[in-house]
Amino acid sequence: MGPGPEFLKLCFKSPADFGYDSALVGSEQCQSLVCAIGEGNCAAAMTHKWYPYKDGVMFCSRFWIGYALIDGVYKKILPEGVRLPEIVPQGLFAHNIKEFSNLAAILPRLWAECPDCLGF
Repeated sequence: MGPGPEFLKLCFKSPADFGYDSALVGSEQCQSLVCAIGEGNCAAAMTHKWYPYKDGVMFCSRFWIGYALIDGVYKKILPEGVRLPEIVPQGLFAHNIKEFSNLAAILPRLWAECPDCLGF
């Protein structure tokens, strides 16, 4: 991410753990929802949601930088008044563009080879 590789452990969680209504997952408003807490140099929570839109899908990502899971509770660990260097959100933005551009390049071929394999 950002200026180069770094260790990041993603701890995937249930949408309910994030406070989302799990009954909405699988609906036209939220076909799928992936939630995780990242453990590394910069703690963060993230969600990726997609749903049908026009001739494709709408993909929405949200990040809460400076949040961590501590003793089973999501807490803001970034002290008040502390500002992250601009490279942190810029690096995350660049990472997402690269990651999802790569997925856009390979997923159609995978879908054509094995539509049942992707779980849709």
